[in-house]
Amino acid sequence: MILVDTDVLSAHLRGHEVTRDWLRQTRAQRRLATSAVTVAELTSGIRSAARHTVERLGLELATLNVRHYPMLDGLEAPFQT
Repeated sequence: MILVDTDVLSAHLRGHEVTRDWLRQTRAQRRLATSAVTVAELTSGIRSAARHTVERLGLELATLNVRHYPMLDGLEAPFQT
């Protein structure tokens, strides 16, 4: 299993073809994983175009700090404290 870091996924989201090709080839041969930290980093620094890509990939953010993520429309805390 390969842990894919934020910089690799960011390059993919920016449309970097070499990154896309590497991810596809590697995924065909090995399992890929990402960490909760990477998901948080991606969603915290996300721009409008990238946000739509992340949503298309099916990523969701579970956070109690909803106000820290104004770029994610409709984001709600998963539970109340």
